[in-house]
Amino acid sequence: MILEVVLVASIAIACLGIPALVVAAHNIMVWLIHKTHLGIAYQLFHLAVY
Repeated sequence: MILEVVLVASIAIACLGIPALVVAAHNIMVWLIHKTHLGIAYQLFHLAVY
């Protein structure tokens, strides 16, 4: 549940196009992936951003 909230929030922030927040969201995702090995979430995040 927490990961889903962070993922949605990260995508929403990225869509706003504010560089500092995009970087922060990306760093949060990378940290979560490092801790939980959620490669699928990482791919979804990058699909949403790029």
